[in-house]
Amino acid sequence: MITIALAVTACTESGEPQKSATPTLSARADAPEATTPSTPEVDPTALTYGGTASIQAGTDESSLSSVGIRPLPAKAHGCNRYPVPGAPYLDVYAAKGRVLGVKASPTGTSAHTFNGIRIGSTAAEVRAAFSGSPITEQYSGLASTNLMLVGDGSGKYLGFMFPGNRDASNTVAASARVQSIDAGTKSLASGFEVCSG
Repeated sequence: MITIALAVTACTESGEPQKSATPTLSARADAPEATTPSTPEVDPTALTYGGTASIQAGTDESSLSSVGIRPLPAKAHGCNRYPVPGAPYLDVYAAKGRVLGVKASPTGTSAHTFNGIRIGSTAAEVRAAFSGSPITEQYSGLASTNLMLVGDGSGKYLGFMFPGNRDASNTVAASARVQSIDAGTKSLASGFEVCSG
């Protein structure tokens, strides 16, 4: 806070005006110091469209070294799988030298998305968290699961797996709970087996 002090003009005994003090600026001692708003830190383990903040689908597998992962030579068939440093419940999948995305272990109760959806969240919570995005819901008879797939419009996705509906319908029951979360390409986030052959 800045205070401006002005002196009041007074008269001498002879009636002539006294010289007034020049206005001065001073900072009050009890004024709080100005602070610069800080940018919130990005959670490096939060799943987002396509992976995490620092691991994204479509990037070169060699780029994983920037997050402390030592890349292996690309396989002719199948995927390389890497645990994420500091997040043992997350695994990165890469094939033919390209990152496919990040999968959360179904037992990884610490796994979460950038907006707070976790393993154990309900389908209603997923719908609310992504209310501004189109959500595709489908039933997979082979795995007896239901999937909610959310894309960002650029080819990167988040996939949420739920127990399958008994009636094999596509719509996930509002009270169904997330069993796993995958972030990456549409195939990886959809739970397709992208690492065979």
